Amino acid sequence: MKTPRRILAGALVVLGAVLIFAAPETVSGVVLISIGILIELVGIMLERR
Repeated sequence: MKTPRRILAGALVVLGAVLIFAAPETVSGVVLISIGILIELVGIMLERR
């Protein structure tokens, strides 16, 4: 069984990907892409530990 930490990390990576792909091509889209990248980085860091 996966630990809750790995489940959370996977969910964060998926959430980050959704934000990146759903971002419109405007200034708010750039903000969403940045947030998505940060969320994915946190998820990847959680998986590595």
